[in-house]
Amino acid sequence: MNFLIIALVCASIQVIAIALAGLRSRHVDNLDRIAKPKLSDWPTASIVVPACNEEQTIGAALNKLRSVNYPNLEIVVVNDRSSDQTGPIIDEAATLDSRIKAVHNSKLPSGWLGKVHALHLGQLASTSDWILFTDADVHFAPDALEQTIAFCEQEGIDHLAVCPDLSGRSELANSLIAHFHMILMFLVSPRAVKDPTKPDGVGVGAFNLVRRKTLQASQGFEWLRLEVADDFALGTVLKAEGGRGKIMHGPQLAQVA
Repeated sequence: MNFLIIALVCASIQVIAIALAGLRSRHVDNLDRIAKPKLSDWPTASIVVPACNEEQTIGAALNKLRSVNYPNLEIVVVNDRSSDQTGPIIDEAATLDSRIKAVHNSKLPSGWLGKVHALHLGQLASTSDWILFTDADVHFAPDALEQTIAFCEQEGIDHLAVCPDLSGRSELANSLIAHFHMILMFLVSPRAVKDPTKPDGVGVGAFNLVRRKTLQASQGFEWLRLEVADDFALGTVLKAEGGRGKIMHGPQLAQVA
């Protein structure tokens, strides 16, 4: 009987969590349904891509990045201690597109996680007003940066986290990611993320667009050097500095391959 009660309680908690996550998801706007804004003066932008043993995905991802239409763009690709062909693939892409800057890292300092350190190196190598932190298996629409940066400039947003299209993944991967999304929506309220009086922040590893001056004013990646959930924690750090954050859906702008 005790086991039955425990099972019923667990099932009830799960139902409540799913219902709450569903309600909160309704407050996440979709960029694809918003009129595309334009700017008369475009700020500079950098895309930072950390890559560790990504020879299976990095080539296709860089080809897609080369098709991104943005007037003032640099693409910083950090080869983080790869033992496969990731480095040569990055170097070849850099010869084809002068906007691509290859950063090769062969050593992980003590007290850092590899992904966070690679993001830190990418930030240091970048020079732009806006930085888009992403992954080595994400493909962007040609106007992804134009649409998101214009939106952030017009709305006064300092950090935009965009949920990408995941349909290219396997059913198992999609199921796990959907479960994580449910947990995320249960733990974090999109309304609280937008509220400057609340500490709640959020991030998406595939698409974390950050205003550089806000990131530099914050405790940054050095504060997050041992943070496993670096994307999520980055949003919290930026929020603590007073940065305005927002999470949105953008399946037409970004896709995880």
